[in-house]
Amino acid sequence: MNHYQPHEVKPAIGKTLLSAELKPDSDTVILKFSDSSELRIYVEGDCCSKSAFYGMEAVNCYGGQVLSIEENVDFPEINKETEEQAYQAAWHDPNSSYRGDCLCLGNILVRTTTGTLLLKEINDSNGYYSTMTSYSFSE
Repeated sequence: MNHYQPHEVKPAIGKTLLSAELKPDSDTVILKFSDSSELRIYVEGDCCSKSAFYGMEAVNCYGGQVLSIEENVDFPEINKETEEQAYQAAWHDPNSSYRGDCLCLGNILVRTTTGTLLLKEINDSNGYYSTMTSYSFSE
């Protein structure tokens, strides 16, 4: 992933963030805004790989207006887990002893006027493939 703000997120800029929803074993995060609009963020593995969100950290972000949504941001708390911990969290396998070819951790950072929301993602592949992130905004 590159450090940039995708054009698909522009309708969410300036909206007041009410909540973020991540379900277990999920490739989708739903951001909900005060005007009832939503931004769905999807991670998908290319052929021969799998991707998922494995966690999120909200720091005083709710109730603030969205300033930016950026991929692969350098942020002090990002990816503090080991790859093994991330794998176990993403696919809910506490007994996992991951020994795959290529495990990549990434992130999406939502900055608001009051704080940040960090979405953590993981991709498991043979080394030739990676994660695709897509966005869908609805009024």
